[in-house]
Amino acid sequence: MTLSFEEYPNPKRWTSDGGRLHWVAYGDVVVTCSEHGEISRHLSTSTLEKTHPWVNNNATLWERNHLRQEHGIDKDLW
Repeated sequence: MTLSFEEYPNPKRWTSDGGRLHWVAYGDVVVTCSEHGEISRHLSTSTLEKTHPWVNNNATLWERNHLRQEHGIDKDLW
């Protein structure tokens, strides 16, 4: 299993419905399994995830769920 960061050429920007919060997405954190290929993509709104993609909580959750469900790793290990 690998977690990698794929940067957008131009960061995506948008505001909340109320117009108060401004979000910037820098790229996607991609979860890839050597046996099954790409598992999922997760929006990254942190520049820290460029160098440390495992900081993305959604990506690590998908990685653990895939390992447990598809590879039969005992869930008591988590």
